[in-house]
Amino acid sequence: MTDLDPADWCSSTDISDTLLIAPPGCGKTELLAKRAASLVRTGALPKGRRILAVTFTNKARDNLAQRLTLHVGPQFKSWISVMNFHGLGLHLYDKHRYVLEDPIREQLPEDRALRSIERSVFECFDVPRTAQNDVRMAIRTAKAGARTDREVMNQLEASGLAAAIAYERVLREDSRLDHDDMLRVGLLIIREPAVAALYAERFACVLVDEAQDLTRVQYDLLEPIGQSCTVFAGDRAQGIYTFAGADPEWVFERIRDRNPDVVKLHKSYRSSPEVLAAVSAVAVALGGTDLTSAVPESWGNRGQVTIASFPTPQEEANWLVDVIRGWTDASMQEHPPRPVSVGVLTRMKPGGRRDLLLQTLQASAIDVETWDFPLHRPEVVQLLNKHVDSVVATVLEPTDQVQELYLRCFEEVAPENASTQIDLRDAADELLDLIGEDKALDELIHRIRISSDLAEPVGHGVHLLTGHSGKGQGFDKVIVLGFEEGQIPSFFVKGFPDEDPKVQEELALLHVMASRAKEELVLTICERVRGYTQQPSRWLRIIEPHAVVVAP
Repeated sequence: MTDLDPADWCSSTDISDTLLIAPPGCGKTELLAKRAASLVRTGALPKGRRILAVTFTNKARDNLAQRLTLHVGPQFKSWISVMNFHGLGLHLYDKHRYVLEDPIREQLPEDRALRSIERSVFECFDVPRTAQNDVRMAIRTAKAGARTDREVMNQLEASGLAAAIAYERVLREDSRLDHDDMLRVGLLIIREPAVAALYAERFACVLVDEAQDLTRVQYDLLEPIGQSCTVFAGDRAQGIYTFAGADPEWVFERIRDRNPDVVKLHKSYRSSPEVLAAVSAVAVALGGTDLTSAVPESWGNRGQVTIASFPTPQEEANWLVDVIRGWTDASMQEHPPRPVSVGVLTRMKPGGRRDLLLQTLQASAIDVETWDFPLHRPEVVQLLNKHVDSVVATVLEPTDQVQELYLRCFEEVAPENASTQIDLRDAADELLDLIGEDKALDELIHRIRISSDLAEPVGHGVHLLTGHSGKGQGFDKVIVLGFEEGQIPSFFVKGFPDEDPKVQEELALLHVMASRAKEELVLTICERVRGYTQQPSRWLRIIEPHAVVVAP
């Protein structure tokens, strides 16, 4: 391994395996875009060959595409393909499924349909909630490799879990793929020597974002394409997806075996010195890097970390409304006015205290972009708005309108953009639940508020999201809702020792959540929730020395 200076590596014409160690906010996406631009501009990218850039989410894809547009130009797609893993799996399935011996399945993964199948199977076999994750894990394990349909079923039958076997049988009867299937069949296809040779020749360089989140299947999916020419960008301290199959220890061992060049980033461009002090304290507790601010003088007096405690969730929500309104008013009084983005990050799923805050914000006329639902995703909403008026003008029945709208939007989505295709289907299902005699389709869609623009993955205004979905994004102000035992860390590791790997992953999630903040970070604690006394997070001791503690 050779350590390289980031600037030297960025402008180098050598294409080889590289490990880019990139803590949050250190300009990783910017550096990847500059690296791609340099390869294109200098002619180091061989004529007729391309760069493959792979991300995990649509938000991350859009973020990278924005940077590529800036550094390469709007025509970057002439040289660079940007997709996520499911998009890559779908592309391989669409173009080369003829190499498979298994029957062709026509239905793409659709979250709502898959949830409905899972729910009906659990009900049919009376699977208690405590055992449902065992069934899911058996299905994921059976599909975690280049296995044929027959081999998958053999694995499931060996597990002895009747519900898992029934789930897979329903998929096949419906000619449907689930998300694990997309990667499984992609891996089966890319392991065909002729297909592997085709893609290895097509792509001269592969860029992998967030390498610590790779599963073994995802790593194996890319390995035949990017032999000796892959940039793995990531940070072990941000590994928060082992529950979804990520295996950072195994992945980083495979990367080290490739003897890559190493590029280390250690200066943060995202966060104020005050936020960075708290973020670095968490990173050091994880064995990560103590970062320094690249431009500490540029933040002025805009940096602060606050820990706020409240007797009840309603008092918490009321105080946060005042804080958000104060941030917005202050930024608009600057010269020139400066709209700010506010990220409200939670460990909670929709419901309860999270929804109470959302309702309190909406009652105070503060619009919120919720990242949980397809109807709050910019790319989907843009497509719906483009076609809805002409659909309503030509189709009479509301349910027929939704189906026609879905079909028109679907035609505009590139085949490799599997996530948006799935989001569109889920959005159509959501619209079918919402339309009625008093809710015309066009009025419903035109009322949807999206503050984000496709060119700006995070726009101004308030965003409500989970800590996991915020990965790779940055907000001017961040609120971490629920800095308590049972939330951060999760209830499922309550009583586990600090050194337990599952607890360490929860600490990594706190690291990810806190490092989304640019100017200010607020963490809230409730003393009582639903009648139960709450204890502050065990990691209060890490953050508190770098924070202002208030009890409004």
